[in-house]
Amino acid sequence: MTRERTQTATGAGRRVAVGLSVVAAMLLVASACAGVVAAEEATVSTENGDLVVKTNATNESAITVRLGQKTVERQVPNDTTGGRATYRIAPDRFPDGDLSNVSVTVKRTSSGTQLARESLDLRHARLGQSRGFTVSNGTAELRLELDRSVGLSDGDELTVVVGTTKTTATVRNASGTTVLDVPRAGYGPSLTSTDATVRPPEGETPLRGERTVNLLAAARDATAVERTGAGIHIDSPAIRNGTTYAVVVRSSASEGVFRRPVEASAPGRLTVEAASLAAVGGLNATVRTTDGAVVTAGTPTAQTVGATLTANGTAFTVDSERFAAADFSYLWIRTDDGVRRLTDVDATDGTVNLSGTGYALEEGGYYQLLLAFDGRPTLPVTIGEGGSYGSLTAAQADGGGGAGGDGSASGGLLPSFPSSDIVFVVFVVFVVALGVLAVVWLLTRDTKGRPAGEPTAPPTELTVNVRDKKRGEPYDGPVRLVAEPRRSSETVQSHEPARRKTERVEGGEATVSLDGGVDDWEVTVDADKQRGPRHVSTAYQTENLTFEIPPYEVDVVVRDEATDEPLSDVAIDVGEDGRTDRLRTGPDGSARLELSRQADGARLAVDRDRYESKEKDVPRERFAESHGEAVTFRLTPERGRVSASVSVDGVPRPNVAVELDARDEWARDRLDVARATTDANGRVSFDEVPVGRYRVTASADAPWFDCSPSDVTVSAAETADVTLDVAFVWSLDDGQRDRANAIRDGVDDLTSSRTTDVAVPRYYGSVVDSLLDTVERLPNCGRQFARTGASPDHVTDAVLDRADDLVGVVDDAMTTKHNVDLFTACADMPDARVEWADSFEVDYLFELVGQQRVEQRRELRSRLQSVDERIDGERGAVSSIYPVSDTYDEVKRLVGRAKDDDDVTHAVTVFAACGLLDAAEGLFDEPALRERLERTMF
Repeated sequence: MTRERTQTATGAGRRVAVGLSVVAAMLLVASACAGVVAAEEATVSTENGDLVVKTNATNESAITVRLGQKTVERQVPNDTTGGRATYRIAPDRFPDGDLSNVSVTVKRTSSGTQLARESLDLRHARLGQSRGFTVSNGTAELRLELDRSVGLSDGDELTVVVGTTKTTATVRNASGTTVLDVPRAGYGPSLTSTDATVRPPEGETPLRGERTVNLLAAARDATAVERTGAGIHIDSPAIRNGTTYAVVVRSSASEGVFRRPVEASAPGRLTVEAASLAAVGGLNATVRTTDGAVVTAGTPTAQTVGATLTANGTAFTVDSERFAAADFSYLWIRTDDGVRRLTDVDATDGTVNLSGTGYALEEGGYYQLLLAFDGRPTLPVTIGEGGSYGSLTAAQADGGGGAGGDGSASGGLLPSFPSSDIVFVVFVVFVVALGVLAVVWLLTRDTKGRPAGEPTAPPTELTVNVRDKKRGEPYDGPVRLVAEPRRSSETVQSHEPARRKTERVEGGEATVSLDGGVDDWEVTVDADKQRGPRHVSTAYQTENLTFEIPPYEVDVVVRDEATDEPLSDVAIDVGEDGRTDRLRTGPDGSARLELSRQADGARLAVDRDRYESKEKDVPRERFAESHGEAVTFRLTPERGRVSASVSVDGVPRPNVAVELDARDEWARDRLDVARATTDANGRVSFDEVPVGRYRVTASADAPWFDCSPSDVTVSAAETADVTLDVAFVWSLDDGQRDRANAIRDGVDDLTSSRTTDVAVPRYYGSVVDSLLDTVERLPNCGRQFARTGASPDHVTDAVLDRADDLVGVVDDAMTTKHNVDLFTACADMPDARVEWADSFEVDYLFELVGQQRVEQRRELRSRLQSVDERIDGERGAVSSIYPVSDTYDEVKRLVGRAKDDDDVTHAVTVFAACGLLDAAEGLFDEPALRERLERTMF
């Protein structure tokens, strides 16, 4: 039907109850659809292990969050600052199982509106304190506690990175605590003080909060010292098997100290031989490596037990101790003249017999002893009161000085001298020194009391090479060489002291003659305030010294201009006086630049994928006066543009939300605007988009629309064009088709009479058939549904309702007494098959759906007035006006009941009513039908 000929429909009164139920259901559907169209936005993220949902809601209504298959309902937000509501979901409400890629869906609880849907990695943990270490598979493993571990299960593997070294660590459940076992092997002879980064093998770390750990510090926490009969064991995850360490063991109860290199013979363990056990008190152990790494640990002061001498000092009984002879190994004893280990000792039932050793203990003496056993800890024992140590005396007439023992402890425990012995030694040394000086004086004087003769030692020819350490070549810059006698080595052969020598070094080399009468010279060079003292002995007639002039050093730091994050693995090209070098930044975004002191400066060029390249000229003065201040580059991320056009069934579509989703975290963190709406031409653009790959998606805000996303690559300073077509995927369901067929059967019933003429009812029935044809065309109206936002099911059900109502309207109008009499009188007239000359147009239907209700009513009133005026004009021209006027009255009653309909249903009612009114007015213009109106009734 054309725009000029409007249409409308009304419902039968006998179907009011059913109609109201259907209308109520439609109101709920319309409300849900409206919610989809005006959907609130939400973002989901993780923060310190919590799931954080932020919406643009202004109220405090509840949301429902679905984590995989688990539903979590939140009643009120935690915060509503700045017009955004923030909800926090604690980890204890997360689902069990794999949390590496959990689908998170957020809906408004009251309406079911979907606010967000995204997949997140919900695994997380915090690095906690050291939990000691274990030895597994021949290697020591440092055990770190994982606090608040969520989603990490036994056997999961993480990667521990220190500098360029990577090691796989395993998650374990140790006595109810989740820990991370970090293998010691793979980190070289010593652990570095550099922090280690913990992350999964694929690189995206699930750790929240602290993600780094200092392995050396953790190893120190896990280091312990154990004293057994076999010696002292130093256990630490810092110790690597096969590596030699400098070990120092001190005692709190004696002056002895063990100091010796020890090779680790087992993973995580150093063993110091039993000589160190002579110390009765607590032990403190220090382990060092050549690079200075150190671990320390100790034991508390051991609790000693007393003992009583028996058998004239050849035996003693330990208080409150019983032990079998088979368990006893040997004893260590400390006396005033050192520490001895006695092996030929019998010990039974708490009594230790020394007679087999050839030694006895002095009555009233003070002794410290250690009894060593197999399979049980050593036992510290004291005999007598503290003070001077007693001596070991011969137990037999011949003495047997070394019988049964191995003498003073040679394993590294060094006893102190008594104070009286120290005084005597100092006196002897003083007397000897005076004698030596006197002899020297006499030998160097002639009969006149002056130095004897001229120096006889020839001079030493010293060749000095000065090299540029950075360039590995002779240093061409100005260099001053100074050689002067050391004050403690002034000549004793010449009556004139040697003088200071000064030379200029040309071409990186100089030769200077040093007076042979001076035993020791100190040689320095001064190049750009760099001095390096070296000692030269004149015992040789020729000497060669090489000095290396170190370069300037300055850190070059590269950071992201957008996020201020340090950028690692950035190439820095250094141009220096025609020479080129390349550096790369480390994990902290810095690289150490060395510049020769002969260079005028450097040109630095920084290049990193996805960033704009930058260059800087740095003069020599900048390096010379840096005072530790780094040269900083702030790189600007490269950006491009995305232009997208959106169409529905090929027609550009305005007001469609388009979203950019970065395919990697780097681009996502730097993307400022990720969502925009198409303009009147169905186009949208995103400017300043970081380079990378993106997925472009048009929001399908209803289930009857489907939009396949498109992937684009954004290049620097270029526009990536993409076209998105939103497909309309709705179709009539079986129930709707069955209902349309049933209504068509009702139309056929209008013409089933065999006693009356049915030409006029058949004519009106064609109007209902045309309305049903409109239902068949709705699956092809995707553009109209997109434009209006109406639900296809809602519109279809409303049209079917009005078609059903029109059958009732026609039936009621055609069965009035006036019309029955007329059609009976026309029974003998030739059959006339006249159909409505016009049709229902879906474009007009959606025009009404898009109008305000007042505009819809204006259209309806216009059609009613036109038909009413035509009826009045035809009253005197035909015998019966009732086939038109009765239909007109029924339509008025139908639209009168439509005032409470929702907007979409009201538009459909006006659409159907206008069509039937158009057909009623057109009945006057059909000759075969007008002939029946002119029929005279008897």
